[in-house]
Amino acid sequence: MTFGQTLKQLLTLSGIKSAHLADALGYDTSYISRWVNDIKLPSLKNNEDLFSKISRTIVDGSDEDAIERLCLACGSEHAWLEESLEAALKTAYDNASKQAQGPSLTPNALLLMGGRLPELTSVFADAIIRSAEEKGSGSVNVTVNVPLHIYSNRNMDFWRDILANPKVGGNLSITVEQVVEMSSFEANIDSYCAAIMTLLRFDKGVRYEFLLGDTVSNAGCSFITIENTLVCNVLENWLTHEEDLLICSDPGVVRQLSSKLSSALKFFQPLISYSDKDNLESSHFLYDFVMSGSLRYLLTVMHPIYMDDDFLAKLAVRYLTDPPDSDFHNYYNSLCSNMEREVILYRTALLEYIYSGRIYLFGREMQLDKADRTAHLKQLLENIRSGACTLKILNDDNPLLCRKDARLSVYLSRSAGFMASNESDWYSSFRFCSHRVVELFNTFFTHLWKLDDEYLLTGSDAEEFIQRGLMLM
Repeated sequence: MTFGQTLKQLLTLSGIKSAHLADALGYDTSYISRWVNDIKLPSLKNNEDLFSKISRTIVDGSDEDAIERLCLACGSEHAWLEESLEAALKTAYDNASKQAQGPSLTPNALLLMGGRLPELTSVFADAIIRSAEEKGSGSVNVTVNVPLHIYSNRNMDFWRDILANPKVGGNLSITVEQVVEMSSFEANIDSYCAAIMTLLRFDKGVRYEFLLGDTVSNAGCSFITIENTLVCNVLENWLTHEEDLLICSDPGVVRQLSSKLSSALKFFQPLISYSDKDNLESSHFLYDFVMSGSLRYLLTVMHPIYMDDDFLAKLAVRYLTDPPDSDFHNYYNSLCSNMEREVILYRTALLEYIYSGRIYLFGREMQLDKADRTAHLKQLLENIRSGACTLKILNDDNPLLCRKDARLSVYLSRSAGFMASNESDWYSSFRFCSHRVVELFNTFFTHLWKLDDEYLLTGSDAEEFIQRGLMLM
């Protein structure tokens, strides 16, 4: 059995819950879940007695019937049960570690493997490194058409494990061309929008570009390619109903397929384009955005919601050493100042603002003093009460997009929209290139807007929450 299967069987026989084991070990429950499901092996670094701790927790938490079941399963006497469990876990772990070293994918190799095996990450990391070495470059292109709802924003272990490889992390820039098939997007709006918002700012070493494919592009099998090095086809096994990976590293085959793919991608339209403030201004995009009406903001950090021009100008003088830098942001604020809007603000973003003054202002993260944020929040309350702004406060943990995964703020109107990074040292804006994509993100916003009351503070409850914050400042 695998390590995960072994651990799962011992927990089942003992009746011990994963949460109990996690508490005993000092781990998050999600770690135990990954071990049990063979997604990830535990790290033994600085934790050599892990198996001893697990076996002790299981034995100590088992009743007499469970002890008998464990002894029978391990062929052990009660007095030696703890040692037997430890040995079983260690053996399963050692076997899994040997497998995780993975098969060596040499040139001309063709390999079939299960999609969830631990060695998968090693194979892709080696291919990325080999591609960079062959190019003599620090950049590698990866092309993927695997549907976004399959590897959602909540399962980023694949990239984390690759970037954790000492040969990869910090040394390479990876560009991922993600093909998006619109009908799949329309059928999985929430998971696609959440994944896009996460992946665009997942890591500085990974840059995602989303391209609109057609139905034909995904009609066969899903694929992953690493330029001139590796092609991986994801095949659904109709006998087992599981996904297998057919991996080819033959240089001639890979180069031929990569060339055809590169030519085809030239005709794919981008879903999102990278923009800076100069581009947004010169293209008159902001006029289009505001004139479309029905403004809607999803904010992961506090923004200058309803600051009048005079107040904003005073803040620029007070907090900026280079006031001209504020011109663009004053311009945008003036365009939006008289427009009604719907705003969803993450709860912790508001709390951070009340407590420390953290706000994203003039294209950078800043901290306003108590007097200035008090004045701003009073302006905000006045606009809420007048009906000019409808504000809902969203719990950080919710079914659609948790704040820790929301790496961008979203700005929508009826037919235009963009996203912006909240990190002042990593500023970028992303324009939606398709009206249909704007519509889908508006649908996602509506789904957030209509979440149950357990996830949202609305109306008078939101007003009272802000008012209490003012009283505590």
